[in-house]
Amino acid sequence: MTASGTCASDTGPGGLARLQGEQAEAWTGWLRVHRRLTRELEAALQDRHGLALSALEVLGRLADAEQQRMRIARLAEQAGLSLSRTSRLIDRLEQRGLLAREPCPEDSRASNVQLTPGGLRLAREAQAAHLSDLQRLFFDRLTQRQISALAAAFARLAPQAR
Repeated sequence: MTASGTCASDTGPGGLARLQGEQAEAWTGWLRVHRRLTRELEAALQDRHGLALSALEVLGRLADAEQQRMRIARLAEQAGLSLSRTSRLIDRLEQRGLLAREPCPEDSRASNVQLTPGGLRLAREAQAAHLSDLQRLFFDRLTQRQISALAAAFARLAPQAR
């Protein structure tokens, strides 16, 4: 932001407003890094375990849940996915025998999803490999000071994510 609190922007070709300087570098850098890391991490996860990042998120949340069971709506909310996308993802994971749907005893209109022993095993293996890839592709390329700066910036931008 400029001293007046506005974005440092300019009008580029075609009359479109564009960011300038460090703001442009920060924003476009974030976008490029996010796209590259997401592609590389997803490809490795898919090749090794046949999972998308969203599937690992669902399996990981179930692995951490009490009795490895959760109401589907709550799982969708925690994973940051729509209910319909979560439902389709659950269908695919259920077909692989990684989890099972079951009626919710507290609410007959809702369904729970339960991680199977095979799903827990895969979640553990895939999570360990994913964290190793994340370490190599992201954290090993940064100093501790840079990691701290990123953590502080993102905590300010999304405090509820902590």
